[in-house]
Formats: sequence, structure tokens, C-alpha cells
Amino acid sequence: MRAARIVNAALLLAALAALLPLAGCDSFGLGASAPTPPPSRALDYRQDDLASVVFALDLPADLQPVQRASTARFDITTAGKGDRHLKATLVLADGDTIDGELPPPAAGRTYYLLGFADRDKQAIAGAQKWLAGLPPGSAPVVAFDVTPKFCETAAIDPSVTKFSVLPALPGAGPLLPLVNAQPVTAVIGGGQVPPCGSI
Repeated sequence: MRAARIVNAALLLAALAALLPLAGCDSFGLGASAPTPPPSRALDYRQDDLASVVFALDLPADLQPVQRASTARFDITTAGKGDRHLKATLVLADGDTIDGELPPPAAGRTYYLLGFADRDKQAIAGAQKWLAGLPPGSAPVVAFDVTPKFCETAAIDPSVTKFSVLPALPGAGPLLPLVNAQPVTAVIGGGQVPPCGSI
């Protein structure tokens, strides 16, 4: 009888010893799945600070934006309450304000960061304030578009070479692209992209 109790005690200790590593894994998070990143969302034309948006042009190595030639449009149209139409030339932007807000560019691709000049920031803020103050029933239709102008450092095929425009705001988290993997022909139509040295 005593031998049976000793065997049972030994078996219980062995079972507890086998469970300890499992408890340790759970305590330290080993084997746990990686946290799910927050879902991307669209820009909120009423609440987001559109004047502070930085646009990351996601381009392949042989494609570059032409200095001070890319533009953005902010258009608001209403049912009988007027409209606002703004066009701004984009300038080089400081990436420090959006550090960590964009995913790393894919291999062989680069981000070029563009934003609004101060005078355009004021105009966009004014249009947003007007939008926020519209009465119910005005049914505003809002569009926010970026049209880059490109040059090439080596010959590309514009029908297969693609670009994206990724908006970013400090502390806003991931935002949906304004342009997602479109061929360069979407902005140049026919013909070729001019060489960068010729502009």
C-alpha cells in the first residue's frame, strides 16, 4: 500500500513538472499571436487636419516627382449652398512629423514626401471650417485628389510602372491610399515620361 502511495505521488509530481513549462510560456506570451495592427481608414474631410497631411509618393527607383509641379485639389460641392474649389502646388515636406505613420516602402521603391505651403494650409483650413458649418440638408460632396508630375532617371514603361499616393497625419494611424498602384499613364495619358535632366 505504501509503495502504491509513493508511485502515485511520483506520478503527480511528474504531471506538475510537465505543466510548469506550459504555464511559463503563457506567462511570458510565448507562442501568442502578434497583435493585430489597427485597420486603415479613409481621411475624414471634416475632422482630420487636412492642411497638415503629408503625401508619400510611393515610386520605383527610376521615377521621381518634378519639383513644385505636383498638385492637390480640395473640392466641396453642395445642394444650393455654394461650393469651394482649391488647387495647391505641393512642396517638399518634413518627414519627422509623421515618423512611424507609414509602412516601410517595398524593396526597390522610395517615398517622396510632399505637403502644403503655408498659404495653401490657410486656404484649406478655411474651406474645412466652411464645410463643418454647413446646415443639414446641404449634402456636401467632397473630393481630395493629388496629381503628381513625374520625370524618369532611366527609361520606364508608363503603362506598367505603377505609383501610389499615401496620406499620413501625425498620430492618425494607417490611412487608406488616395491613389493605389495606378499606372503612370493615369496621370500622363499617352507618350513618355520626360527625363529628369530635361526639366
